Amino acid sequence: MTEHTPSPAETEKALSGTAVTAPDNDLAGADASPKTPDAASFPESTVLKFRRGTRLQYDRVREQWFIQAPERAFFADPVAAEILQLVNGKRSLTALIDTLAAKFSAPRETIAQDVLRMTRDLADKQVLQAV
Repeated sequence: MTEHTPSPAETEKALSGTAVTAPDNDLAGADASPKTPDAASFPESTVLKFRRGTRLQYDRVREQWFIQAPERAFFADPVAAEILQLVNGKRSLTALIDTLAAKFSAPRETIAQDVLRMTRDLADKQVLQAV
């Protein structure tokens, strides 16, 4: 098994695409994991954490945040990185959304939609889980 090093095109695609993307290779496994049953129904009171073996990490060389998961990697754009840095297994989605809305002076409803959509997607990909 070889380690996947993203090409500049993959990195650019990740930065300009959706909040979190998997590299185009056979190890990405975006559809390989079963869906988390409760991911579609996360209330804002939910507290999330990274699953065991999964973590958010900063690549200093590429100046890029990414999620390392078993046999997979997901690149996080700046918005996703801001959200994921607040996921600590103690903070509710309500607190996370309120923090981001205050930090960026943005409408809470807009922030909530983005946060809930991204966290549900990452729970479906077995990256995040409810505490």
